[in-house]
Formats: sequence, C-alpha cells, structure tokens
Amino acid sequence: ENEWMKCMDDTHRMHAETRKELVFGETRNGVGKIMDNDSSGTNVGGDDLLPVQILQSRLGERGANDFLDAGVAGASRLAKTADVKCLHAWLADYLFREQVDDGSGGDVVSSEHVIGDAIVKELKEKFGVDISGIDSCQEVCSGAASSGTSISVPF
Repeated sequence: ENEWMKCMDDTHRMHAETRKELVFGETRNGVGKIMDNDSSGTNVGGDDLLPVQILQSRLGERGANDFLDAGVAGASRLAKTADVKCLHAWLADYLFREQVDDGSGGDVVSSEHVIGDAIVKELKEKFGVDISGIDSCQEVCSGAASSGTSISVPF
C-alpha cells in the first residue's frame, strides 16, 4: 500500500470514528455496523438504540450505516475506486490536524498527510496562495468584502 492510499484510508477511518463518537458519545472500536443482533434477533445496541432509530428513520438502515462509515466529505471508505474528491475538504482536514515545523523556517506541514501536503504545494506553486494567510485575511471574515472592499484572489 503506497503512502497516498494509506493517508486516504487512515483519514477516512478517522472521520468515520469521529462521527460515531459524536453520534453515540463513545468510541465504537471501528465497528462497521450500527446495530448488532444477538441470536434471538433482539437489538443489543443498549444506549445506542435512540440515535440508531433516528438515523434509520431518516436514512434507512443502509443509509444510516453508510453515514456512520463515511470518510472525508462523505466518501465511502469501502469504494472500489480510490478517488480524492472535494479537495477543499481534504485541505480542511489537513489544516485542522496538529501542525509540525518542517525545520526549513518556512511553512508548517501536517505530519503524515501527503494529500494535504500536495494540495498546499499546488496552491502555493501554481497560484501563490500562502495558507498561513496574509495581512488582509481578516478583511474577508470581518465583512469588509461584503461592504464593497475588493480583495484579489489569484484564481
């Protein structure tokens, strides 16, 4: 398995596990299905029953399982095709991870996130985008852009 595939699989798995923790309030230890039946066919989900019922009522059983097992931007970890879609979501994942200094005195990089590293590299080399921001970044978020102030974007 190459480092790109490992990064994709690890990141999808982390997103699915985090989603399950948010829904159920605890780690599900990577369990792929949200409902388990004992030999009598009785649901043994315990405290998970209510969230499971809500999800299933809105998404159906398969949809609820797919939702909980989904990775970055809702991508299926079990897809037959290894596509990196929604680069903005991968960049967001990269930016939210713990950052480490690369020792060059320049940009910081996310450890072991080759997909995010590649996106940042392309943004910088092709478009001149510095992900650490510029002095006028706050103008966009503070509403200056909506008040008629123009900020040039290189793409």
